[in-house]
Amino acid sequence: MAGPILRATDSTGEVYDDPSEDALFMFMEDLEPGAVLRVERLEEGRQGDWSQAAMQESGVCKFESSDRIEYVGSLREIHDFLTRWAFDLFGGP
Repeated sequence: MAGPILRATDSTGEVYDDPSEDALFMFMEDLEPGAVLRVERLEEGRQGDWSQAAMQESGVCKFESSDRIEYVGSLREIHDFLTRWAFDLFGGP
């Protein structure tokens, strides 16, 4: 049996392997200012790729990954960035 390809870690240190799109949204709903949800790739050749979502004190959400940073105004937008990253749905730079 193959191991997980994604691992999400919430701000409490709780770890979730291969989270679904819906699970990522539920984890993000619990983000409070200063908290971070981090997702890392575990598959061979992709270790070291990561992304995270953080709620800023101002209410702006920050999406950051090993190759991009975006600031957005809503949980839905940050979820879109995180999901697209997790499931390789970015169409380019």
